[in-house]
Amino acid sequence: MAETGSEAEATENGNGGGDETGGGGGGEEVTQRPDWAPKDFWDGEKGELKVEDLAKAHTELGQRFAKGKKAFEDSVKDDVRAALADEMKPEIEKSIRAEISAKAPKSPNDYTVEVADDSPMKEALDKAGLVLLTEQPGDDFVREDGKEYMVVDGTHPLLPVARKVAHEAGYDNDQFVGLLMEYAAAEISMRPTQEALDAVMAKTYEALGEHGKDRVDYARGRLVGIVGEEGAALMWPQDATPSAKGVEAIERLLEKAGEPGFNAGVHAVGAKSADELLGEAAKLQESQEYFNGDKKTRDRVNAIYQRVYGSDAA
Repeated sequence: MAETGSEAEATENGNGGGDETGGGGGGEEVTQRPDWAPKDFWDGEKGELKVEDLAKAHTELGQRFAKGKKAFEDSVKDDVRAALADEMKPEIEKSIRAEISAKAPKSPNDYTVEVADDSPMKEALDKAGLVLLTEQPGDDFVREDGKEYMVVDGTHPLLPVARKVAHEAGYDNDQFVGLLMEYAAAEISMRPTQEALDAVMAKTYEALGEHGKDRVDYARGRLVGIVGEEGAALMWPQDATPSAKGVEAIERLLEKAGEPGFNAGVHAVGAKSADELLGEAAKLQESQEYFNGDKKTRDRVNAIYQRVYGSDAA
């Protein structure tokens, strides 16, 4: 049978005859979007026009027209700019990332802790009162008052991670140092104050009895005498705050090594200064007891020299 004109139009528009639902068998069918219906205002799931959205858009367009030709042109230009910006955004971001990455070193391992004197990061470090070191300073290192020092250990497991993160972000070396500075500031903020350390040591001295401080000083001095400062630092760092039980354990080790135990009459110095102690030692060395090899006298002189110089009297 020949198709009528209306049937032919319906078929051409994608509608199966008089029915406004799409073709295909089985299940609930959804009305196809007519050509006259704008895509932005068509609900594909329901197969119907978003009447409320279309009405709001029409009202807004009318309001823009009502403001005059110039205002309407400006608003259209703004819409075009916004659309272009959205379209170009990926390319712009790609260009910015490439520009940033160009400042980064070739390899994550090329980042260093050192900064140039004229670098803004040098100024930032100085302002923060922070000094980053690449190795542990020696005994002759002079620390500046008001400065915090942090050794960036090359073997620290976090360092490769920081380098990788910085390189992936396209950071230059100054920005990498900025990461380290933030980490250092966080670590420093968690350090106990000197007042807190002194309070801990005061409890240790009290627990060790009347000559608690002298016992601590004597035990560490004898430890240094046996294994040296470097060896003692591994067992008992200079700035450590040991407990009373920890000091007693060191004393037992010293006794096992043949060291004389703490004797208040010989090893206690109380609040005497180094000059006062050396003056006392000089008098003892001139005494007859010292020349006769009196053990108590010689132990006292050696204890003073250990306290002041870290070694026995010659």
